[in-house]
Amino acid sequence: ITDINVALQWIKSTFLYTRIQKNPTHYGIPEDMPLEMVEKKLLDLCVEALKDLDAAGLVCLTEDLVLNATDLGRIMARYYISFETMKRLKCIDSGIDSLKEVVEYVSACKEFADLRLRVTEKRVLNSLNKDKNRETLRYPLDGRIKTTEMKVNCLIQATLGSLPIAEMSLSQDAQKIFRNGVRLMRCLVDCLMIDGGFKLLSSALILSKCFKARLWENSKLIARQLDKIGVTMATALANAGMTTWSKIEEANPRLLELIVNRHPPFGSQVHDLVAALPRLELFCSQDGKVSDEDASVRLVVKLSNADQLHSARGSISAYHCSVLVVGDGDNKVLLRQRLPGSGCNADTSIGVCITSTSQPQCLPCCEHQSTASPRGNTNA
Repeated sequence: ITDINVALQWIKSTFLYTRIQKNPTHYGIPEDMPLEMVEKKLLDLCVEALKDLDAAGLVCLTEDLVLNATDLGRIMARYYISFETMKRLKCIDSGIDSLKEVVEYVSACKEFADLRLRVTEKRVLNSLNKDKNRETLRYPLDGRIKTTEMKVNCLIQATLGSLPIAEMSLSQDAQKIFRNGVRLMRCLVDCLMIDGGFKLLSSALILSKCFKARLWENSKLIARQLDKIGVTMATALANAGMTTWSKIEEANPRLLELIVNRHPPFGSQVHDLVAALPRLELFCSQDGKVSDEDASVRLVVKLSNADQLHSARGSISAYHCSVLVVGDGDNKVLLRQRLPGSGCNADTSIGVCITSTSQPQCLPCCEHQSTASPRGNTNA
């Protein structure tokens, strides 16, 4: 769509145009209005919508009503994000930087507005939030659960914490929340990759990984991300001390089978899945001279098991993508760099010029898995 006339022609090809002709009063149009007037009404609505998009910075609209999408507008279209949510995400407060605050902010998005807080659900939700006799939310909410926003927040944390949700309706709502949540977090990350503070971008990247894996980044149930391993098996492995990929890989396959009460070759299959995870290493070295005001460093990202991955499945480019973020103590982002899987087959060298007097901070490469096995890698 490049101008208002093309937009109007597109609207005429939609079901909305058919419904307006069949039931115009539902859309605030008099029933006896001629078709030409109906189309003029649609044109006015279209111009009004485009002006709203232009004001929000999602399109560039000229005086001749010729329009072009901005980067934020393309992100909105790519992830099918509602207009109200996109305005909310692009205007996120720079003071929000922790995981807790990002979860609270995302929980209030319009994509979850159709969920309802039922009276019968409050007891279960309050029990998940605060209970002296069981494990509860990582970030407990103040008071009792009273709003839909608090319900969404509670279900997000309960799912990421692998807490049992007894109510069937809540389990179904949690599934819906995460289907939309994955899109929302990817959209937020893409927006912050254009312009965002280091702490906020770091938290958004971590939470996006958590949504994909459905686990907190510090969860001991790391094995739950592997195919054919659920909460029960992951809990058994965690209780046996298998809380990192290296411990699982170093353990005897027969021991893994004994822990989860499975027959061979289950342990060997788990080893193969862990071995198929990309292993990224990050090296930093001084590059050139250092002055009182700036310095140059060189970052080298290496996929240490590239040969093993290629021999196992040919190509890794379709399986993962990494993001390298470098920031300083002033919360400024010095480097935002996406590293596709194919880009890490050999050493990837990146130069960074540090002009701040604050000490730089580096967020390790965050992997976004695009396949179901393994389902993510929150501890990469």
